[in-house]
Amino acid sequence: MSRVLIFGSFAPTLSKFRLPLIRDLVGRGHEVVAWSPDDAMSDHAALIAKAGARYEPIEFTRNAFTPLADWKTRREIIRRLRSLRPDTVLLYSAKPIVLGAGACKVAGIPRVVAMVTGLGYLFHGTGPIGFLRESIARIAYTRALSHADGAIFHNAEDAEAFRSKGLLGTCPSIVTAGSGVDLDEYPFAPLPSDHATAPIVLMAARFLREKGVEEFLQAARLVRRTHPTVRFHLAGFGDGGPSEVSDSFIRQFVASHDIELLGRIPHLRDTIARASIVVVPSWGEGLSHILLEAASTGRTVVTTDVAGCRDAIEVGSTGILVPPREVRSLADALLVLLAEPHRVERMGVAARLLAERSFDGRRVAAIHASAILGECAPNE
Repeated sequence: MSRVLIFGSFAPTLSKFRLPLIRDLVGRGHEVVAWSPDDAMSDHAALIAKAGARYEPIEFTRNAFTPLADWKTRREIIRRLRSLRPDTVLLYSAKPIVLGAGACKVAGIPRVVAMVTGLGYLFHGTGPIGFLRESIARIAYTRALSHADGAIFHNAEDAEAFRSKGLLGTCPSIVTAGSGVDLDEYPFAPLPSDHATAPIVLMAARFLREKGVEEFLQAARLVRRTHPTVRFHLAGFGDGGPSEVSDSFIRQFVASHDIELLGRIPHLRDTIARASIVVVPSWGEGLSHILLEAASTGRTVVTTDVAGCRDAIEVGSTGILVPPREVRSLADALLVLLAEPHRVERMGVAARLLAERSFDGRRVAAIHASAILGECAPNE
């Protein structure tokens, strides 16, 4: 039996995205430990323990790179690694990869794998500051991945972007269907009885510019001008990052345009089931998990024609693609679907079949586990 450490930057992602992987590794006889900064609003520790692993908090600021604080964090990671002595470490999201890969090398960890779950704000900025952030991120990822034994990407375009820009070096990589989705946790749900007369259009995301929050709000305003019975729900929260949409702006906008702000919802199953259409207007994703949850629940989606979003739908069959950052196109796509409630129902059925066929979380977790343990060949 070996000891596997899973190291992320946000505790709820451990319980939302990594439980199938934890269960798979535990089922193979491995000891699993999970690290992340703690989150008082999440029940992650109990869920991780129920899956058979142990949660250990490790504190750092995940939304900014600050040299002195990051140097201290890296020293703490090295100290903790030497104490835990894992055989294999999975690092996912920017901060754990950038700080953790080199720390693993110093601590003498036998196997290190990086999971790139998306490019994030570091690669979606504009102007001089955006260019500077991306340049720093390229250097940091290149150095980190030089210490990795493998990399896992959630879509082929991100993998190709890393490889073409020289960030991967000789690090072997595989591409998987994101983190998959738990088909039992998100069962197919018939559309609400009033979906033809008073449908709910839902967006659920962190309140970041690159998630398309502002575009959703503006599109809701346009649609409600001609369809006042359509209800728009926004679920999520801000996380203090540099691209966060201000809480005051969101609250003022939703109050002015009769949009319902749901706040932070740890488990979205019932929220998605109450909706008729799910909207993901992101500028880019690894593989959008809310799109997979929507598909599993049997919901039609409108999303952007970008990596990590278009990979999660069948265009015209389970959802509609629109250009990123274009409010009018987003509103028009919603109006098309709202005019055809029976089509929305048919597309939802097709979405569930797609989820069963392509995004079963147990199958994806098995691939992840084999890749982490070095038991499968790279596909790039």
